[in-house]
Amino acid sequence: MLRNSFKGAASAAPFFPTLLDQMPNAIVVFRAETQQLVYVNPAAESALDLSRKSLEGQSVHGLFGENEALAYMISEVKLGHVQAQRQEMVLHSLPGSIHQDSIPAHVAIALLDDPELLMMEWFPIDQQLRSERDERVTQQVEANKQLMRNLAHEIKNPLGGIRGAAQLLEFELPEKGLREYTQVIIKESDRLQTLVDRLLAPHRKAHVMESFNVHEALERVRSLVLAEFPKGLRIIRNYDKRQYYRRHWK
Repeated sequence: MLRNSFKGAASAAPFFPTLLDQMPNAIVVFRAETQQLVYVNPAAESALDLSRKSLEGQSVHGLFGENEALAYMISEVKLGHVQAQRQEMVLHSLPGSIHQDSIPAHVAIALLDDPELLMMEWFPIDQQLRSERDERVTQQVEANKQLMRNLAHEIKNPLGGIRGAAQLLEFELPEKGLREYTQVIIKESDRLQTLVDRLLAPHRKAHVMESFNVHEALERVRSLVLAEFPKGLRIIRNYDKRQYYRRHWK
């Protein structure tokens, strides 16, 4: 409501109570001479935890107590030196006054069309900090998503080359036993490819149930271990001849 005045508007802000009722920030309108409130919007009622009826007629001084910064802002606008001022401050109250709590707030004072009326708008600073923090978190999450997508693409490209090279090598190997190692490379490349696809499109496919051969997983582990330790290690297999499957999420 006050932003145009901060930029040096040529005229004072108009007083439209129905419009101010819709404003999200707390706003009160008071008489310049007596500082008595003549209007309180719903956001101010909520901020002060008092009804409009009980607040109207109260003074700004009675609500927030001695506050040199606030008094100076009101004086500057009242005397016509500026049409609006804003400042961050702590709004205190006098002992035993209506509003007891201190409010760290961003406060603005503006002149209205009626020279007898001034408008005060405020909102808690923590609200502003919360909004800024939420915006930073949103930006960080989006940046992380973009980083993951770029990383996934960088991993995906060489995986295809590794798998293709392993397939070509498999055709050239003279012994079938050596091809077991190329199969390890191919299967591990496929596993990483699946993982990369999930990073690129985590919600593209729904989770489904399927049968899974436990022996196949054990054989893959055996192949990886033997590839890493080709000498001095012997693995004894004693599988049940019946093929047991377990259900798992994919």
